[in-house]
Amino acid sequence: MLAMVLTPFHEKVKTQTGSPAIDLSKYNSISNTIDSLNYLIDKENQEVLLISNDIKKLKTSRINLSKECSSIQKDSLGISKDSLKKSNTNCDSLTHLLKILDKKIKDDSAEIGKYNKSIRKNKEKVALNTTQLNNESELIISAAKNCNGSLHFVFKGINYNVFIANTMSNEIKMYWQNKNKRNYASIGKLLDHLKEQKIAPLMITNAGMYSPTLQPQGLFIEQYELLKPLDLRSPKTDANFYLKPNGVYFIDSLRVSHIKTSEDFQKIVESKNVVVKYATQSGPMLLTDGKIHPSFTRQSNNKKIRSGVGIINENLTVFAISIDETNFYNFALLFKDIFGCKDALFLDGAISKMYLDIAPKELGGKFGALISVLPKKETHSKLDKKR
Repeated sequence: MLAMVLTPFHEKVKTQTGSPAIDLSKYNSISNTIDSLNYLIDKENQEVLLISNDIKKLKTSRINLSKECSSIQKDSLGISKDSLKKSNTNCDSLTHLLKILDKKIKDDSAEIGKYNKSIRKNKEKVALNTTQLNNESELIISAAKNCNGSLHFVFKGINYNVFIANTMSNEIKMYWQNKNKRNYASIGKLLDHLKEQKIAPLMITNAGMYSPTLQPQGLFIEQYELLKPLDLRSPKTDANFYLKPNGVYFIDSLRVSHIKTSEDFQKIVESKNVVVKYATQSGPMLLTDGKIHPSFTRQSNNKKIRSGVGIINENLTVFAISIDETNFYNFALLFKDIFGCKDALFLDGAISKMYLDIAPKELGGKFGALISVLPKKETHSKLDKKR
């Protein structure tokens, strides 16, 4: 299995076979430009809002001053010359203030016009750069579909480790407890178990969220056996697992990987059209039918280490973990723009780890279930197809 490197630089990095690595430098550059323009547009919109509120206050003051001036003029009828002179002086003073207010309103309106013009131009630049970004994304997705194995790259300033599993050469399995009903818990213990069977795993990562007693948070199926039921509840909580839609990553008897919302998975099970060999439930969904979860925001400051899984196509599944902290939106965007996933699922946050040939020291953790990618065994494949 090759360790492919997606480099943020323009130099030609080669893999062990001499084939060129995927280059994200142009994507990142265009993306940074778009982010900067959107930041500027947001700032300009804020200024427009502040000035608009200022104009509203000025107009209210103008109405009040006009009323006061009219009142003075009305009260000045039939009064003495001295009083009339004083009233006229007060009215002139108010009239002068009205002129100042009118000029301020005019200047502020002109300022809004300048900001709106700049906003329009910046939005045009965003649209142009977005077209270029989409074109670059298509090239990267096409290249990523030819990758298989471990990758490291920088996406939007965040470092990631990734493993692309290909069902033509890999087998994906899930593990929770050993034959003595004791949790493997750590990556290292599962690694030792596999090595005892003379199996060299290509990737191991935690399979999703779990309880304080290290039980899978929701559904868990291992080797066709239902060990934990599907959780369709919607409790009032800010827990990521229940940020609907949540979902299920599962592998059928033909070893094809799928990701569905929990509700859609329930329908699939009820239809009995698919035999599920492995399954883990987690949440939230990162992508559902190509759309980023509606609760995610581009500007979110909720940044943590995040791990997830996405379906590239029938043969390719991508597992990713951020080395640096990132928000949900950009993590979902990774699966969408770099790997072309239609569906992707968040597995877990800060506690997540991923063992790879490029990260061989990631052996710790205290997890519930675990996922491993192994070299394919034809005997296993034939047995599955008979089920």
